Amino acid sequence: MLVSLLPFLLLSSALAGSQPHVNDVFAANRTDFCGGGFPFCPSTRVGKPFTIFHAMNAIKLMERLGPADYMPGVKQVARYDLGYNYLIHFDGNKVTKCERQKIQQKVNSTELYLGLVGFFADSTNRGNVACPTPASSSALAVDECQHWVWNHTFGVGCPHNKRYTGTEPERWFVDTHKTFPQGPQLRAMFNDIHEPACKGKPIHQFYHSNWEKQYTGKPADSLFAVPPASQCKEVPLKLLWRFSGSFA
Repeated sequence: MLVSLLPFLLLSSALAGSQPHVNDVFAANRTDFCGGGFPFCPSTRVGKPFTIFHAMNAIKLMERLGPADYMPGVKQVARYDLGYNYLIHFDGNKVTKCERQKIQQKVNSTELYLGLVGFFADSTNRGNVACPTPASSSALAVDECQHWVWNHTFGVGCPHNKRYTGTEPERWFVDTHKTFPQGPQLRAMFNDIHEPACKGKPIHQFYHSNWEKQYTGKPADSLFAVPPASQCKEVPLKLLWRFSGSFA
């Protein structure tokens, strides 16, 4: 599943509990920004924004990641409707290599959606803020987004029986001005982990994603096309090479 990996007007908690079902049929050139040792952050892009193509059709049980700017000519397509995960190398319209692997667990549309939004269902509406712009953009935000926050805390054990509390806020920015049949557009998701250090500087791990660039709520089925079985080698159960924030 995607590690979905998602600025602040504090309002009454009465606003919580009625979040919209965000659109889960889309395609976009997602802009990601990560660092601090966050899992799945590409080693060549730590602290640098990068783009990765991301498409999903939760209704038809299909999802795709790739290509990415650091790995052109490669895409990963999860066809839950066919029961296979595909890793495809291509040159233009020509497939140069294809591997596929059986998906061990059946996934329905709701579960695929939850893989996108994570703990969104447990979040609290903090009011409206300026929609975040991609980390690679110098443009000023002009749209307003609903700002939803889920705060997770955890214990951090240190020598000499000292214990501290770490925090992991997940934040979602929902653009209700851009609404599709499945719901409004998820513009961005920020996941930050703040861990007090036993010695030295505190640890800050982060993964931020923004779906603003080239966003469409009507992705063509051809974006999720895979080669026939005869042209795609089936590999044993192992972890296929993954994109950042990708699915297993």
